[in-house]
Amino acid sequence: MRKIDRFAAKPDYRKTPKTDYYCINCQRDIDPSKPHRMVHAIAGGDWYLHPEDEDQYVPDGGDCGFLPFGNDCAKRLGIEWTHEGQKP
Repeated sequence: MRKIDRFAAKPDYRKTPKTDYYCINCQRDIDPSKPHRMVHAIAGGDWYLHPEDEDQYVPDGGDCGFLPFGNDCAKRLGIEWTHEGQKP
């Protein structure tokens, strides 16, 4: 099962989000009606699960679910580590 450390996307938490829907990596607000990405955060949010390994993952107490991820941050992490965003 492949997973990547959340710090691989070089998080930046300096911005304060203005809405309740924002990128978990940079905290920039995301317009849910526009294309964006999601990551599956596991192990209390310390790791992101590769989409191709979803079927191998057994949820546990550290599963944070699918969280919004901005397009710029997804490019830094690697688009292949993200899912297409769903409207909340």
